[in-house]
Amino acid sequence: MGRYDEAETVLLEATDLAWAHGPSRVALLAASTLAFLYAVDKRQPERARVYGDLTASAVRRTFENTTLHATVLINQSATAYAVGDLDRADTLDRAALRIREDVLGKDHLTLALSLENLSQGAMYGGDFVEAERLARRALQIWTDKLGPQHPSVAQSLINLGQVIHGAGGRDREATGLLRKALNAQEAALGPAHPDLARTLLALGEAHDQIGELEAGRAALERGLAIAEAHAPGDDAALAPNLHALGGYYILAGELDKAVPLIRRAIAGIESSVGPEHVELAPMLQNLGSAQLELGKTEEGAANLRRSLALFDSAFGPGHPDTGVIHLSLAHAAHDLGDAQGALAEAQAAFDTTLDPADPTATDHPRQVRPLLALARAFLALERSKEATAALRTAAKISASDEVQPMDRGDVHLLLATTLWSAGERDDARAAGTKAAEAFELAGPDLAEDASEARNWVASHG
Repeated sequence: MGRYDEAETVLLEATDLAWAHGPSRVALLAASTLAFLYAVDKRQPERARVYGDLTASAVRRTFENTTLHATVLINQSATAYAVGDLDRADTLDRAALRIREDVLGKDHLTLALSLENLSQGAMYGGDFVEAERLARRALQIWTDKLGPQHPSVAQSLINLGQVIHGAGGRDREATGLLRKALNAQEAALGPAHPDLARTLLALGEAHDQIGELEAGRAALERGLAIAEAHAPGDDAALAPNLHALGGYYILAGELDKAVPLIRRAIAGIESSVGPEHVELAPMLQNLGSAQLELGKTEEGAANLRRSLALFDSAFGPGHPDTGVIHLSLAHAAHDLGDAQGALAEAQAAFDTTLDPADPTATDHPRQVRPLLALARAFLALERSKEATAALRTAAKISASDEVQPMDRGDVHLLLATTLWSAGERDDARAAGTKAAEAFELAGPDLAEDASEARNWVASHG
């Protein structure tokens, strides 16, 4: 954090010196950069707001609709995001983009940053199609202007990889983009540059989603080590990496390691920007899920509901990221014997996966887990025909390489037992065999599940 403190000192001095001669271009740029430093790097949103409002008011009087005005708007956007006001951040970024397009043209280098900000906002809002369009336009500008080996191109690849990863169903493509970005960054910046921490975080999460847990762990641990080396003891700055590594440990079943890391991340964010910031939502989601696995059902459900409320407050109901929360709440309701509650949460999870342009489509890999949860709820309510229909659809989708073997195995094993109860013995045995094959594909981690499936098939010959 020492370099940020040094930057603050220099910018304060520059602002004071320049402002003594009135709101000149230099004074406004220094003050606006100081606002950005407070918002993004030092996480002091109130000080960022003061300097941001000061520069915004002055720039409108003297430099309205200039490139300086656009820069001030972008720095104000960073402050809006820091306090969780994502709608305002989007409005400011769009205004900055319009000014730069009018003044500089539609392919100027400085447009790329506005496009990436807007892409991130669209991704957080759940509009992954628009997010990808904006990210690809930004990447094209960076590449055309700076060449494919420039660090800014690598950063743009990271943004695109995160968008594709967030959309779901294309995690292998995202992993490839992120590996390419990491290689470019290492070549340009060296193996321990702080920018690598974010890349390794995104790459680790992408590895986890395609079942490459060891590769995911290695990337996440390396990313956290780099981040800690540059911001020791600053849990607010370390929060994204702490949370990501905690998420890996949840997937790996090492909940005793996951919970402390995620609690550190939450405490860091709360101490920095307060308890209502949307950045807390995925952290509370993972903490709640881990607590459910530990048998702390009520405590876990409370954290999941808090996470859901933060998402709904920031984006409105139905955001794609809330699907996983609804799934976890469905599991909690199931554990508490509330079959109707489980059905409602599973349906809400499924609804978040629907394409607004074609709400009847059931072919996305993200729909497998909600369909499985729906089937379990239907079975608990003795609605076996509806359960069978949901499982058959899930089984069809799970043939995709983007579906993890564990999920494919779970679907086919439950389908096997459901079909057997319905008297469809041949189809049941075939489903049981597919379950065993899926678990075996996952390797040693699911050896017990594979053995259970093989034993079920053998005992139902």
